[in-house]
Amino acid sequence: MIRLSTTLFFSLIFLYSCAIQQPSVGRYDHILDKKVVQTLKKSFTTQGGLAAWENIKELHYEKHTKLLFESGEIELETHQNHDYFYGKNPSINISSKNKEGQAQKIVSTNGNAVKYIDGKIDNTANTKSLNTSVTTSLFVINVPFKMMDKGVILSHEGTDKLEDGKEVEVIKAIYNPSENANHNKPDTWWYYFDNQDFRMVGYLIKHDGRYSYVRNLADDKVNGFLVPTKRGSYRVNDQREILFTRAEYDYTNWSIK
Repeated sequence: MIRLSTTLFFSLIFLYSCAIQQPSVGRYDHILDKKVVQTLKKSFTTQGGLAAWENIKELHYEKHTKLLFESGEIELETHQNHDYFYGKNPSINISSKNKEGQAQKIVSTNGNAVKYIDGKIDNTANTKSLNTSVTTSLFVINVPFKMMDKGVILSHEGTDKLEDGKEVEVIKAIYNPSENANHNKPDTWWYYFDNQDFRMVGYLIKHDGRYSYVRNLADDKVNGFLVPTKRGSYRVNDQREILFTRAEYDYTNWSIK
């Protein structure tokens, strides 16, 4: 009996030691650069919390866009209503009016987007272009939380100073759609985080040899989340020197549930 108890005791000790040596699978384990993890954690706290963001049921806002020529003249002006529904049956609705004043809506379910004009399906719409528009819209409204996607190669690039003197921490992100189905384009992004409260203040994108620079010019708190209310998009060179303003974005009537 004593021999059996001794055997059982050492067996339990062995199992316990094995258990504590097993590494726990954490939310950030796929990110190899620990400085990236530290920055993201601080940013998520400022932005409203990763867990809270992942439990959103609905998200709504209006987006007013002005696309500008290099001269400053307006190339295109649009006003859209964005409605995002999460949960078991997620869907995205983006509604607006075209140049003819017709009501148009892009509805995306299960990753497939369909365009409607005055309630009728627009069979002339390019499906790939529609899906790209929806994916891009969803991505930019979900950063920095979207940086948690697996497959993205993230690295902490140190600190930098933006054109207005703001000091930021920089995280570089490389996206590779040939290896990751959840990546849209083979782009390189540099995300900028305020080095005081770690809110995301902008990002630089390299796409097809060209650079686009986006700044969050104003933001607000909605249901505990920090959201943009004004953004500017700029054509820049490889040194991030602004060449001209390409677009102005205003976000209003936010609702997050």
